[in-house]
This record gives sequence, structure tokens and C-alpha cells, in this order.
Amino acid sequence: MPDNTDAWFTKPPSYPKTEKLLSKGIQIFLYEKGFFYGKVMIIDHTVANISTANWDPRSFYLNDEASCIIYDREIIAHVEREINEDKANSRRLTKRVIDEIPKWERSLQKTPEWIYYYF
Repeated sequence: MPDNTDAWFTKPPSYPKTEKLLSKGIQIFLYEKGFFYGKVMIIDHTVANISTANWDPRSFYLNDEASCIIYDREIIAHVEREINEDKANSRRLTKRVIDEIPKWERSLQKTPEWIYYYF
């Protein structure tokens, strides 16, 4: 995920979900060489979803998001190489990084999710 976002106010509400993912052993990397709006999900090296959708109600019902499901293993292997290159330009998100988030920013994590529908 991007280390810097184009909508800073959406980042704090993600902290509880991010911490839950970390506690389950999920590795999260913060991309440091810019901002990419696309999302990529690869399942067992056999299915890839490349999308602009955020997997939230706004993306599905309000915005004109696009998603592409890919089953071609050669293309998926290429996408995985690109992801590894992006990971090389990222820093790993850890509990320590989360603990260093300023208190004022942490206080915004309880913003009601319905507000994000309008931004």
C-alpha cells in the first residue's frame, strides 16, 4: 500500500484493520516511490485481480471502478515480478511503525466509516 496517500484522512480509520492483519501474520509493505491507485490481488499464483476498486461501497456503487480477473499464469508471473520490484522500493509495516504514529493522527481512527462514502 502507498506510504503517502492522496486522501490522508482515509488512512487513520484503516489502522485497526491494518493492526488486525499484522496480528494474523499478514505482511504489509509501504510503497515509498510514489502513489499507484491500482490494487493487485494474486491468489495461489493462479488468479489475479487487477483493479481500481477499493472493495468498499463507494467503489462498487458510486465510482466507475474497473476490475480485471486474470487466469493466464504467464501474465500472473509477470505481475508477481512487478510486485517484488515494488516491495524492493517499500518498507515493511511493523507494530513499531504503527506505535510511532502521532497521537493526534491515531485519534482520527474512530471516524465513522459512512463519512468516507462522501469523499
